[in-house]
Amino acid sequence: MDKNSTVFIITNNNDLGNNLSYCLDSWGYKTFKSDYSHDNIFDIARISPNAIIMDIPEKGHSAFEFCNKLNKNAPTSYIPRIAIIDKKDFKEHILDLAKNVDDYIIKPLDPLELKVRIQMTIKRYEHSFYANPLTSLPGGLIIENTLKDKI
Repeated sequence: MDKNSTVFIITNNNDLGNNLSYCLDSWGYKTFKSDYSHDNIFDIARISPNAIIMDIPEKGHSAFEFCNKLNKNAPTSYIPRIAIIDKKDFKEHILDLAKNVDDYIIKPLDPLELKVRIQMTIKRYEHSFYANPLTSLPGGLIIENTLKDKI
């Protein structure tokens, strides 16, 4: 994990938001928390986090409407998203999840799974972001980081 990684948490559940923030902070991520309001899109664009964690409420329509707004805003459209969803709501929203997020986690949360999923999502995003557009091979920054690790 990059020491400067930032995660934006979106939830209407204060307890879940505080628990997520506590875990992420202890793992070295910088976190920002908010609810599903339209103004958040501008905050997200300004902060430009490495990932967004979205708690999908029982009636997830507001969350997926928010995803559509993120998709329509150029600075936020590329930021990877991880959804947290109840198992009982999963089948109802599976198509919305496939269209709007990069990964998901079923509640109740396992902290180790959360940590690994965030790391994988950020790593996948960085690899695709820095890949050469013509060859899809790793670009300069990825090669540089690999060389630093080997040295």
